[in-house]
Amino acid sequence: LIMVPIVFGAGLMQLIELFQTEVTTTTLVPMIVGFFAAALSGYAAIAFLLDFLARRSVRIFAVYCWLFGLFCLALAAVR
Repeated sequence: LIMVPIVFGAGLMQLIELFQTEVTTTTLVPMIVGFFAAALSGYAAIAFLLDFLARRSVRIFAVYCWLFGLFCLALAAVR
């Protein structure tokens, strides 16, 4: 959630930059296709993850995070 304003701001800056440059049909069509491809794949990924989390536990991921965190702390202590 912390990154939402940053991503929104970066997208807004790119949109402003896009309107300041000349947009032709050769650049507009790939941008529209890319927009819809990104929107559909993002929606599919979110739907998949919500379904996955509703059916399964994230306990193994929590164990992995703890072990990796302990490994990083040990590595930092050695250095």
